[in-house]
Amino acid sequence: MDLGLAADGASYCPAFALLDDAGDAQLAAALARQVTDGCPEPRPGETGARWWVVTAMAGVATDDGGRPAHGPESEVVRLGRGQGVLLVTDQSATAALTVGEWLGGAAALAISFDLDEVAAVDVDPSLVRRRVRSMTLELSGASWGAVGLSVHGELIRHSGEHDAPLRKADGTELAARLADAAKN
Repeated sequence: MDLGLAADGASYCPAFALLDDAGDAQLAAALARQVTDGCPEPRPGETGARWWVVTAMAGVATDDGGRPAHGPESEVVRLGRGQGVLLVTDQSATAALTVGEWLGGAAALAISFDLDEVAAVDVDPSLVRRRVRSMTLELSGASWGAVGLSVHGELIRHSGEHDAPLRKADGTELAARLADAAKN
Protein backbone atom coordinates (compact mmCIF):
# COMPACT_ATOMS: atom_id res chain seq x y z
CA MET A 1 0.00 0.00 0.00
CA ASP A 2 1.20 3.53 -0.77
CA LEU A 3 1.07 5.19 2.68
CA GLY A 4 1.93 8.55 1.14
CA LEU A 5 -1.22 8.45 -0.97
CA ALA A 6 -3.29 7.13 1.93
CA ALA A 7 -2.09 9.87 4.26
CA ASP A 8 -2.51 12.70 1.75
CA GLY A 9 -5.83 13.90 3.11
CA ALA A 10 -6.00 16.91 0.81
CA SER A 11 -6.10 14.73 -2.31
CA TYR A 12 -9.28 12.83 -1.48
CA CYS A 13 -10.31 13.31 2.14
CA PRO A 14 -10.64 16.96 3.08
CA ALA A 15 -11.25 15.97 6.69
CA PHE A 16 -7.60 15.08 7.38
CA ALA A 17 -4.35 16.90 6.65
CA LEU A 18 -0.95 15.97 8.08
CA LEU A 19 1.22 19.07 8.51
CA ASP A 20 4.97 19.66 8.73
CA ASP A 21 4.45 22.71 10.97
CA ALA A 22 2.09 23.03 13.97
CA GLY A 23 1.94 26.84 13.86
CA ASP A 24 -1.27 28.84 13.60
CA ALA A 25 -0.58 29.95 10.01
CA GLN A 26 -0.08 26.38 8.78
CA LEU A 27 -3.17 25.15 10.69
CA ALA A 28 -5.26 28.05 9.35
CA ALA A 29 -4.27 27.26 5.77
CA ALA A 30 -5.13 23.57 6.20
CA LEU A 31 -8.44 24.27 7.95
CA ALA A 32 -9.44 27.24 5.75
CA ARG A 33 -10.27 29.28 8.85
CA GLN A 34 -8.46 31.43 11.39
CA VAL A 35 -6.57 29.77 14.24
CA THR A 36 -5.63 31.55 17.49
CA ASP A 37 -3.07 29.86 19.75
CA GLY A 38 -3.93 26.45 18.31
CA CYS A 39 -7.72 27.02 18.60
CA PRO A 40 -9.71 26.94 15.35
CA GLU A 41 -12.09 29.90 15.04
CA PRO A 42 -15.65 29.83 13.64
CA ARG A 43 -16.17 31.10 10.13
CA PRO A 44 -18.53 34.01 9.47
CA GLY A 45 -22.08 32.69 9.64
CA GLU A 46 -21.26 29.77 11.96
CA THR A 47 -22.98 29.87 15.34
CA GLY A 48 -22.98 27.89 18.59
CA ALA A 49 -19.19 27.62 18.76
CA ARG A 50 -17.81 25.43 21.54
CA TRP A 51 -14.21 24.32 22.04
CA TRP A 52 -13.13 21.01 23.58
CA VAL A 53 -9.67 19.83 24.62
CA VAL A 54 -9.37 16.31 23.25
CA THR A 55 -7.08 13.41 22.62
CA ALA A 56 -7.83 12.04 19.16
CA MET A 57 -6.92 9.14 16.90
CA ALA A 58 -7.70 9.33 13.21
CA GLY A 59 -7.66 6.94 10.30
CA VAL A 60 -8.62 6.93 6.64
CA ALA A 61 -10.31 4.07 4.79
CA THR A 62 -8.43 2.87 1.72
CA ASP A 63 -8.22 0.03 -0.76
CA ASP A 64 -5.05 -2.03 -1.31
CA GLY A 65 -3.57 0.75 -3.44
CA GLY A 66 -4.14 3.48 -0.84
CA ARG A 67 -7.09 5.07 -2.68
CA PRO A 68 -10.33 6.05 -0.89
CA ALA A 69 -12.65 3.15 -0.20
CA HIS A 70 -15.30 1.95 2.18
CA GLY A 71 -16.95 -1.33 2.90
CA PRO A 72 -15.80 -4.67 4.22
CA GLU A 73 -12.72 -4.85 1.97
CA SER A 74 -11.30 -1.47 2.91
CA GLU A 75 -8.39 -1.05 5.28
CA VAL A 76 -7.81 1.73 7.79
CA VAL A 77 -4.54 3.62 7.70
CA ARG A 78 -3.93 5.14 11.10
CA LEU A 79 -2.77 8.72 10.82
CA GLY A 80 -1.73 8.84 14.47
CA ARG A 81 -2.78 9.96 17.92
CA GLY A 82 -2.43 13.29 19.69
CA GLN A 83 -3.93 16.16 21.62
CA GLY A 84 -5.38 19.50 20.69
CA VAL A 85 -8.54 21.56 20.40
CA LEU A 86 -11.81 20.57 18.73
CA LEU A 87 -14.23 23.31 17.65
CA VAL A 88 -17.85 22.35 16.98
CA THR A 89 -20.28 24.87 15.46
CA ASP A 90 -23.78 24.56 14.05
CA GLN A 91 -22.26 23.56 10.69
CA SER A 92 -18.91 21.87 11.17
CA ALA A 93 -16.31 20.27 13.42
CA THR A 94 -12.65 21.22 13.22
CA ALA A 95 -9.64 20.09 15.22
CA ALA A 96 -6.07 21.32 15.46
CA LEU A 97 -4.06 18.45 16.95
CA THR A 98 -0.60 19.81 17.64
CA VAL A 99 0.90 17.38 20.16
CA GLY A 100 1.27 13.72 19.30
CA GLU A 101 2.73 11.12 17.01
CA TRP A 102 1.62 11.32 13.39
CA LEU A 103 2.24 9.25 10.29
CA GLY A 104 5.47 10.13 8.51
CA GLY A 105 6.72 12.24 11.43
CA ALA A 106 4.23 15.05 10.77
CA ALA A 107 4.11 17.86 13.34
CA ALA A 108 0.30 18.17 13.48
CA LEU A 109 -2.98 16.83 12.17
CA ALA A 110 -5.75 19.15 11.02
CA ILE A 111 -9.26 17.69 10.94
CA SER A 112 -12.25 19.46 9.41
CA PHE A 113 -15.63 18.15 8.29
CA ASP A 114 -19.21 19.29 7.91
CA LEU A 115 -21.61 17.91 10.50
CA ASP A 116 -23.68 16.30 7.72
CA GLU A 117 -20.68 14.04 7.04
CA VAL A 118 -21.03 12.37 10.46
CA ALA A 119 -22.44 8.94 9.59
CA ALA A 120 -22.36 7.44 13.08
CA VAL A 121 -21.31 8.19 16.65
CA ASP A 122 -20.36 5.23 18.84
CA VAL A 123 -19.98 6.29 22.48
CA ASP A 124 -17.97 4.51 25.14
CA PRO A 125 -19.72 5.39 28.41
CA SER A 126 -17.94 5.25 31.73
CA LEU A 127 -18.90 2.09 33.57
CA VAL A 128 -19.04 3.90 36.90
CA ARG A 129 -20.67 7.26 36.17
CA ARG A 130 -22.67 6.58 33.00
CA ARG A 131 -21.05 9.55 31.31
CA VAL A 132 -19.34 9.60 27.96
CA ARG A 133 -15.57 9.51 28.24
CA SER A 134 -14.78 8.74 24.62
CA MET A 135 -16.46 8.23 21.27
CA THR A 136 -15.73 7.18 17.71
CA LEU A 137 -17.05 9.19 14.76
CA GLU A 138 -17.52 7.54 11.38
CA LEU A 139 -17.33 10.01 8.49
CA SER A 140 -18.75 9.62 5.00
CA GLY A 141 -19.43 11.89 2.04
CA ALA A 142 -16.48 14.08 1.13
CA SER A 143 -14.61 12.57 4.08
CA TRP A 144 -13.89 8.86 4.46
CA GLY A 145 -12.55 7.72 7.76
CA ALA A 146 -12.95 7.69 11.50
CA VAL A 147 -11.96 9.83 14.44
CA GLY A 148 -11.76 8.56 18.01
CA LEU A 149 -12.12 11.29 20.64
CA SER A 150 -11.47 11.38 24.36
CA VAL A 151 -12.66 14.62 25.97
CA HIS A 152 -10.53 16.29 28.66
CA GLY A 153 -12.74 19.36 29.14
CA GLU A 154 -14.30 22.40 27.51
CA LEU A 155 -12.47 25.66 26.87
CA ILE A 156 -14.61 28.57 28.03
CA ARG A 157 -13.72 31.11 25.36
CA HIS A 158 -14.97 33.47 22.69
CA SER A 159 -13.55 33.84 19.19
CA GLY A 160 -10.03 35.26 19.13
CA GLU A 161 -9.59 34.96 22.89
CA HIS A 162 -6.21 33.93 24.30
CA ASP A 163 -5.59 31.81 27.41
CA ALA A 164 -9.15 30.55 27.96
CA PRO A 165 -9.84 28.55 31.13
CA LEU A 166 -10.54 24.83 30.91
CA ARG A 167 -13.79 23.64 32.51
CA LYS A 168 -13.82 20.03 33.60
CA ALA A 169 -16.36 18.25 31.39
CA ASP A 170 -16.97 14.82 29.97
CA GLY A 171 -18.04 14.11 26.40
CA THR A 172 -21.78 13.69 27.04
CA GLU A 173 -22.85 17.04 25.50
CA LEU A 174 -20.42 16.72 22.61
CA ALA A 175 -21.56 13.17 21.80
CA ALA A 176 -25.22 14.26 21.85
CA ARG A 177 -24.51 17.18 19.51
CA LEU A 178 -22.64 14.98 17.04
CA ALA A 179 -25.21 12.17 17.28
CA ASP A 180 -27.96 14.70 16.40
CA ALA A 181 -25.97 15.62 13.30
CA ALA A 182 -25.65 11.94 12.33
CA LYS A 183 -29.44 11.52 12.49
CA ASN A 184 -30.10 14.35 10.04
